[in-house]
Amino acid sequence: MKITLNELSGSLGDLGTYLPLVIALAKLNLININTTMFFSGILNVFTSVIWDIPMPVQPMKSIASVAITENNLTKEQIITSGILVGGILLLLGLTKTIDVLNKLISQSVVSGIQLGLGLNMSIKGIDYINSSEYLIEKIIGIILCIFTFISFNLYKFPSALLLVIIGSVYSLSILDYSNIEYVFIIPIDVTILKGVTKEDWYYGFINGALPQIPLTILNSVISVCALSNNLFPENKKVSKRSVSISVGLMNLIICPLGGLPVCHGAGGLAGQYKFGARNGFSILFLGINKVILSLALGNILIIILSSFPDFILGILLFFSGTELASKGLLNSHNDITLITAAIQMSTNTFVGTIFGIFISMIQLSIDNCNTIKNRIINIVI
Repeated sequence: MKITLNELSGSLGDLGTYLPLVIALAKLNLININTTMFFSGILNVFTSVIWDIPMPVQPMKSIASVAITENNLTKEQIITSGILVGGILLLLGLTKTIDVLNKLISQSVVSGIQLGLGLNMSIKGIDYINSSEYLIEKIIGIILCIFTFISFNLYKFPSALLLVIIGSVYSLSILDYSNIEYVFIIPIDVTILKGVTKEDWYYGFINGALPQIPLTILNSVISVCALSNNLFPENKKVSKRSVSISVGLMNLIICPLGGLPVCHGAGGLAGQYKFGARNGFSILFLGINKVILSLALGNILIIILSSFPDFILGILLFFSGTELASKGLLNSHNDITLITAAIQMSTNTFVGTIFGIFISMIQLSIDNCNTIKNRIINIVI
């Protein structure tokens, strides 16, 4: 592992997707943010050693989004959905079924998912910048955006590191310390499964696991492996089977202890790479800091993170999104990529994925029919 400032910067490139989800879930009392950060930090350490690339550990987006926007999941159902997805992914990896699914799913669909997710992330980043209450914050956000763009194209400057430092100083400066009383929080909940009912398993599967499974297979396994092979062609450790088993084991271990369902997302990998990460040290550094902060800050952690400025998160999210979208366009093979991305952006990832697979199968059938037709014509002639 090579230690550089750019590695430190790259380790923070995924915060634009990580922080908004965990903060929103914590505010709704659907997760313990200390537990979430503690376990994701531990997993960051392990993945950095196993793969030696900036492999992200992110919240499962579909489960998190349903819990935040649709109010269809309780804390217990979030846990059960993670266990169910983890069990299925582990089974797919151990039986090598994930390789069969990879052959059945067109690369055009994977590229479409990358393009759609990337564009949605960039749009969401712009929304975060625009949502700032004060004009001065928007102006600072635009200036920092320009600076970040220049740093990418002209200099190898650790811009994400600077952005997080600015955001942290801003957050600490607006806190009312007179009303803050420190309380240590144990980041492991061994009793979480005691309150789980049959209904929690049922609704966890229907509302959480079911829409998450295809997204995890495509974005967190197939797509992240495709992106990894594109960014790190010399690294042969990352395989669809190893990533599938990793996602399965992670959730089967941490969810019963109160951890938020997690995966390895292509967007996180793109963001960390965009901001300078090139090897496992970036993730090792991130993981160690997550563990330290989750243990040391106690109840103050959620207070600080809740005050972290949206315009900083927006910048991180915007550039992470552009990196992922560009990879989707570069790997595009035909119009199926654009159609999949368009459907995904106008509906959701689940619908876009299913529709993309459907039209790719139709295209494959047409191509096969044309091939058979041409062979028959050649024989007759």
